Amino acid sequence: MKNTDKGKDTRDKIMAFIILYFEHHGYAPSYREIADGIGAKSISTIFHHLKILFDEKKLETDVPDYFHCSRAFRIGGEV
Repeated sequence: MKNTDKGKDTRDKIMAFIILYFEHHGYAPSYREIADGIGAKSISTIFHHLKILFDEKKLETDVPDYFHCSRAFRIGGEV
């Protein structure tokens, strides 16, 4: 398996967690909650993958500096 495939698997886990969290709570999870929810040890790992998910339009925000506003995102239209 290529390294990028592992990254995609992680992003799939992140998206699944975010979707379930939204369904149960009605708002976005914090970065720490995402990390804990998928078993990641580092929030920087979550930042890295969230940036890719924003670039892929799977997540959206109206906040210009969204990485300093945990929970300031929603599920995008291209999920």
